[in-house]
Amino acid sequence: MRLSLRWRRQRRKLARWTADNFAALKGCEPAMPPTAFNRLGDNWRPLFAIAQIAGGDWPELALSSFNHLSNPQLLPEGSPDSESDSSQGSRSRVQRFVRRPALVS
Repeated sequence: MRLSLRWRRQRRKLARWTADNFAALKGCEPAMPPTAFNRLGDNWRPLFAIAQIAGGDWPELALSSFNHLSNPQLLPEGSPDSESDSSQGSRSRVQRFVRRPALVS
């Protein structure tokens, strides 16, 4: 898979930012929403840490994204992930991912 020049440049910038901020990221204990615990918290902690280190509007954007994406009431009615049994929704997401065609040849 060939990346365009734009994406290669972006990848290089992200790698540099990560290298420059690795120590800060490693030691970061970001403030987490009270509803972010267990696996949900584990998944979101790195994103909140990156947002905190990046500063600016990023922490607010991360919190807004968390609130929107982790609220099951915002999912379309009848979608597999809106089921009351969260394990059933997770299973549906995994099945869709596994069945997805490969992006790299």
